[in-house]
Amino acid sequence: MMDVHYKFRAVKRTATKSGKCPGCGKRYRLQRTFEQTINPYNRLPDGTPKSMEDIVRELTAECIAWRDRPEYCGACRELREQMKAMGWTSDWPTFCAKVESIFGPIEGLLETAPEVYLHMVVAHGFSEYSHVLLLDYKDQVKLRAAFDEWYTAAELAPALREEGWDAFLAD
Repeated sequence: MMDVHYKFRAVKRTATKSGKCPGCGKRYRLQRTFEQTINPYNRLPDGTPKSMEDIVRELTAECIAWRDRPEYCGACRELREQMKAMGWTSDWPTFCAKVESIFGPIEGLLETAPEVYLHMVVAHGFSEYSHVLLLDYKDQVKLRAAFDEWYTAAELAPALREEGWDAFLAD
């Protein structure tokens, strides 16, 4: 018996992007090639084989999506993976669920133990948020602006904002 091999025509699109790592600001320049073949097994969702135009349209969309997505450098990507493995999050409801599983409802914590609220909810909450987003701790002005934005979005007790910032800095 003889094996039969078919060689299908490849359609390729190359995309290039450059920018700065959102975590540390290190510059990067990357290039990536996207490829599909014109063959009877490469089909559209309706079951018809893809034409050259269909493939070019898909590859162009993939190139644009990849080019518009920022890239983290290797060190920042590794740090983000470690934080994810530790359960750190920038998502407020997820963080609240973690805290509430240990201390009970956050509102009750504010009333019964405001010092624990400041430390566990405000300081640790913003600490996780800022680390997951890899905010620059050297730029205190931007860090404070991010804290104020996070604090407002989380709808935390307005009267404790300054004490919360101090607790974060002390932590």
